[in-house]
Amino acid sequence: MALHWIVALLILGAYAAVYYHEWFTQRNTPAYVTSIKLHFTFGISIGVFVILRVLWRLTHQAPALPPGPAWEHLAARAAHGLLYLFMIGMPLTGYFGTKGGGGFFGLPAFPDTALYSWLVTDTLGLTWDAWRKPLGTFHFISGENIVWVLILIHTLAALYHQFLKRNALMRRMWF
Repeated sequence: MALHWIVALLILGAYAAVYYHEWFTQRNTPAYVTSIKLHFTFGISIGVFVILRVLWRLTHQAPALPPGPAWEHLAARAAHGLLYLFMIGMPLTGYFGTKGGGGFFGLPAFPDTALYSWLVTDTLGLTWDAWRKPLGTFHFISGENIVWVLILIHTLAALYHQFLKRNALMRRMWF
């Protein structure tokens, strides 16, 4: 439960930081730099906590789904699978596809690492732009469109269970 809510708050923080960055700052100002560093910091934190969630799930049995039709259980599994895909994919593409480094954690920018040299230039023979473009496309399109829809579906499903089905599903996710 704690990992769920920590990740949820970090996602909210990442969105708040990036939209503040986009809407309220001007390039190369202190607020611009701070807001993007916050976004990177939230993103890296999401990646770390999602890894912890995956490890937890691999070592602990998932709670039983509430009674319901097979299509609801399939939809729940599919939606959670997509959420995990994006909660892992977004931090990876964010870090691997930018020259911004690790926010306030002080991680080096990916192009400054030995992994970049070995993987991108030596093994794949790509330039920075050829490497960055598909990662950036995935990251920006997903962040601006897909992830919001998944969050909305997840929230609406929780409200559906709470107020229409009244099966106490949300109580399982609260402390």
